[in-house]
Amino acid sequence: MIFPEKGPFVEIALSQIGQSYGRLRLVHPQADAGMVESLRQFGQIFPVVVVPLAERYELVDGFKRLRALKHLGYERVKASVVNLGVHALKAAMIALNRRKGAISDLEEGMVVHSLCREDGLSQVQVALLLDRHKTWVCRRLSLIERLCDEALEHIRLGLIPTSIARELSRLPRGNQQAALHTILKYRLSCRESSRLVSVLLQRPRWGWQNLLNFPLEILSERVPEDPRRRGTLSSMADRLTEKLLDVKKRLLSIVDQYAEEALLELEREEWVPVCSSLEAIEEVLQRFKHRIDEIRMRAE
Repeated sequence: MIFPEKGPFVEIALSQIGQSYGRLRLVHPQADAGMVESLRQFGQIFPVVVVPLAERYELVDGFKRLRALKHLGYERVKASVVNLGVHALKAAMIALNRRKGAISDLEEGMVVHSLCREDGLSQVQVALLLDRHKTWVCRRLSLIERLCDEALEHIRLGLIPTSIARELSRLPRGNQQAALHTILKYRLSCRESSRLVSVLLQRPRWGWQNLLNFPLEILSERVPEDPRRRGTLSSMADRLTEKLLDVKKRLLSIVDQYAEEALLELEREEWVPVCSSLEAIEEVLQRFKHRIDEIRMRAE
């Protein structure tokens, strides 16, 4: 794996920095908003990483920071200049972000796809370049090539989460576009999208279009909010419910981030701390649920 040696920090005009490799990274609107707020409060702390190309520079790392700086009206950016070839540059995009835990398997797949399909490298060459096993390269490449172009573009722009993209990849590429339109039209959640894909795969192809036109089976499972309950909870009950829902949201984000492809990379010995942490979480939740159940039964 290539870890580029960063040069001294310099200040560069934003207008001199190209972002053509931004197509290999995903946009996350919430993360972008957080970066804008961070830069507004503290300014730029960490430099972006660029490579010199003729009279301009090309961005390697720091796409989110650069978007935030532009949003805030900055004209110059602190940058670290590295000298890399095209292949090494793409490899560095993975290396720099993996150390920070800031790159998803889909983004790694887009880099691998670019190296194989655009640059003509073999999977073995890419594996050597990235210091990964060939099966890892194969899985990342497959993850991208199973998705239709429109789904990939929606992921890049942050219009759909990666969890929905993984659900779409279960369908044949030729049918993903219609399923995507249904998901967007009815604003299906990840769970609803998963249910939609599962129902489609259980049915013959000739029955798919009716379900996609109006997914009644999926929409009928939605539980509408009871307007009579709004504002009836005490402040403590409201806070407790909000905290529990936040725990649920965080756990679901972990589930979405670590798909099967990512978990397959764990070594045998790495499962021990992971499973131990899961058991500890389960024990705490069970204890709290037992406490709630006991108090609720006494109150009835």
